[in-house]
Amino acid sequence: MKKFAEQKKKRRLGPLKDIDSVARSQFLRLFAWLFAPLCVLGFWGSGLKGIMLAFVFSLVVSPLIMLILEKFGRSTASFLYGGGYGSWSKRDQLRGDLNTVKHHKMRKEYDQALEVVNRILKIDPDFSEAIFLKAQILWEGFENTAASKGYLKQIIETKKDKDETIHRWASTLYDELTAIEKEKKPPLQ
Repeated sequence: MKKFAEQKKKRRLGPLKDIDSVARSQFLRLFAWLFAPLCVLGFWGSGLKGIMLAFVFSLVVSPLIMLILEKFGRSTASFLYGGGYGSWSKRDQLRGDLNTVKHHKMRKEYDQALEVVNRILKIDPDFSEAIFLKAQILWEGFENTAASKGYLKQIIETKKDKDETIHRWASTLYDELTAIEKEKKPPLQ
């Protein structure tokens, strides 16, 4: 019974949820700004008939003014800020997912971090920051030294500039993992 009441409420509010609340509030504000002075002028000129005319006029003109302001606002912003809507590169879009990977890694949720970083690398296989994070995850979460070193080596080989930060990080971690591997192996006798 309770479920039926919730479904009925959702159906009743469904169309209202589809309307953008910002656009709705802008329309109401513009309507009020138009209607108030027109109402006074209309009542003063024609009484009740003038108020009704002011209402209809405000109702029709408000959306038109909103449309004009929206178009003017876009073109003005485009002119002032150097061209319309921003264009984000594939890497820029993936940086948000990279932050998700860092969050999961920090919380030691290595399975989720590995899943997200694999999804990133499927889209952009040469994203060195994602490759570095994958190497860290494989080492810290799964103690897979060989796989981790393989990804680090990939970064070291592709980033020839030794002064680049990601190259230094990869080289340092590669050296640390190599030292750890040497400590684990028993000496040959």
